[in-house]
Amino acid sequence: MRRGGYRKSETSQQQILEAAVRTIAAKGLADSSVQDIAAAAGVSKGVVHYHFESKDELIAKVVILACTVMAERVRAAFLEPGTAAERMRRAITELWFVRRSGVPEIRVIMEAMTVAVHDPALHATIGAALRTSREQVVQVGFTNLEEMGLAPRFAPDTMARLLLGALDGLALHQLFDPMPPESEAELLEAAERIALSLFRER
Repeated sequence: MRRGGYRKSETSQQQILEAAVRTIAAKGLADSSVQDIAAAAGVSKGVVHYHFESKDELIAKVVILACTVMAERVRAAFLEPGTAAERMRRAITELWFVRRSGVPEIRVIMEAMTVAVHDPALHATIGAALRTSREQVVQVGFTNLEEMGLAPRFAPDTMARLLLGALDGLALHQLFDPMPPESEAELLEAAERIALSLFRER
């Protein structure tokens, strides 16, 4: 039984996770201690350990939260009314924006990917998060496009890997070798055309 009068709540757990996202995005994974995260959340270190038995467990849930937040942004953009092409354009634009702009969630995921290369536990967490991202693309995006009369030319998971992998790779290029702003519109148009070419009319 845990000692003390503190009562666990989903609100305080979410507060800690959101603080962890901000802290890791600003300082990096290696330089973000539990104490740093506790301070950012406005709670004691003991409260963090009350919710998460280890830093590894905390980081795993932070990665899941970061992926969920990004997926929800893309989902909201895609589900706005419009033609198949318009929906695809909005989704790709949002997928690119969260990667190119370096929002805290994508910075956390990129940090975690770097560490996960040599960390088996985090490696498994990243793998699960990537699978979830692909499943969301298939369930939300591809399913809706099929309902609008477009059929996938290839296995949906293969198409999701191609789309997300291409955008992740482009984000790395943008980080280390940024393209001029005037080239982004052309990039997004090319990505949209490639994505639409993966479907055929029924």
